[in-house]
Amino acid sequence: MATDDEIKQSWKRLGASGKEADAAVQLYRQAEREGRLAGISALEAELSSDAAIQSALDTFGWGRRNKTSLITMRALLREIVRVAREKSAR
Repeated sequence: MATDDEIKQSWKRLGASGKEADAAVQLYRQAEREGRLAGISALEAELSSDAAIQSALDTFGWGRRNKTSLITMRALLREIVRVAREKSAR
């Protein structure tokens, strides 16, 4: 399993290689311009909830009764959101 530092380094490399904002960053920027950031944040909270992630893992047959998979996926989603927010602020 990748450590937090390895995940962050991967995101830095991905961010450095892309010249245009990715879809998540564009979504945050557009929501902020239109005053809908609170709605996006509420959706993000719902999608990153334990129940939503567990349901997604079960749908694909991954992580059944495996708390480590749930924790890893949730951490990954939080990191994606954090990176998107940082990039949208630029």
